[in-house]
Amino acid sequence: MGRDPATTAAGQDVMDAHEQVDAYYQQIIVVTERFKEEFDVTYAQLIGALEMYKMELFCEAMCVPMDEDDDENEFGNGEDE
Repeated sequence: MGRDPATTAAGQDVMDAHEQVDAYYQQIIVVTERFKEEFDVTYAQLIGALEMYKMELFCEAMCVPMDEDDDENEFGNGEDE
């Protein structure tokens, strides 16, 4: 007899996909609030960082290679080529 898919080997409940996404979302809120309180960042900077990470996740999901050197030049690193 197999174990119940709703529990782990240790007998703990396993989160379903919705609960996992909700937990992820809650952690994004926690981290964002912490950075708003502890760092001198603007809303635009926070949103920009989230957008950059969103694009990285999207490219990863679509199997688009991301070259880190290109990222620095694309977003401007203060150096002229």
